[in-house]
Amino acid sequence: MRQVYVADEENGCVFMFDIDSGKKLRKIGTKNEEHEYVDVTLTKTGKVLVADEGNDQVLLYDYKDQSLKVFINDGYEDGKVMWPSGVVVDEDDNIIIASIDKLQLFSSDGQFIKRIDEQEDGISVPLQLCIISYNPCMVAVANEGDNTIQIFNY
Repeated sequence: MRQVYVADEENGCVFMFDIDSGKKLRKIGTKNEEHEYVDVTLTKTGKVLVADEGNDQVLLYDYKDQSLKVFINDGYEDGKVMWPSGVVVDEDDNIIIASIDKLQLFSSDGQFIKRIDEQEDGISVPLQLCIISYNPCMVAVANEGDNTIQIFNY
């Protein structure tokens, strides 16, 4: 069965649909006005990463044991997130997270690796991420702060 995951900011949850039938298969999370799930991606091991903008965190959902836990906590320092708005996983299972004022690279177990952008790059309100190349590793970000698309090597 082929599936697609969709973050629903308004309902504070993630829906899983069968691609072929369009049937809703599952809902991750519950209706909670404090949650704002704005982006979702899958790891190579099938775990679900969710950017929860409303609580300044990235959550990890394990489909096997159906647990939902905080993966990256809130904070302004490197290795933390505030208003995370985008999350993607690269071919090496590294995680890139866009949050207010920065792009960060984490290992598959949530360890901070590095900040991808520089402060002078002007990332202020990133909205979405897209990996555009693996050799060299490049990611594009839609930066609402200055209405641009910026591309970074990482």
